[in-house]
Amino acid sequence: MRKSWIITILLCLFIIVSGIVAVRWPRTVPLSQCSELYRHYADNHDIHASFIKDFRINDTLALDVTVLKATTDSAWFLLRDDFNLLPPSGNNSDTSAKSRTLQIQLVSKTDTKTKDPDPEKNDILVASAQEQTLLVFNTRNQSEREAIISFKLIEISTH
Repeated sequence: MRKSWIITILLCLFIIVSGIVAVRWPRTVPLSQCSELYRHYADNHDIHASFIKDFRINDTLALDVTVLKATTDSAWFLLRDDFNLLPPSGNNSDTSAKSRTLQIQLVSKTDTKTKDPDPEKNDILVASAQEQTLLVFNTRNQSEREAIISFKLIEISTH
């Protein structure tokens, strides 16, 4: 009788520990499944690069997103240059670079400084000067791009 209680308790502890491990286990994507953009910036110590697989935009749409957050002003200027972003008020002063603006634009999947004439070959770039962060949503068609714009507008209006 005592032996069965010990086995039952050990089995319960195993189930509890397994559940905790499953919940807390980091969810990482293999580098081969990350975007080329993420791989380009992943080793830059002044830019915190993240790749989010299947980020939920709405009830029916989940897209891959690359997040690039500059940790220094020089890294932010590098990102602005790499993505051909204009300073918020049209100049390069530090105060304008940190102002509350959000830029949303198309960016080519192959060349971050341009917009491809074929809309299907572009992703959506959302840039926050205040947070010195870029979000690049990997899109496949116009309806996905429109959903991202709606998603960001709803997010802005609720803050």
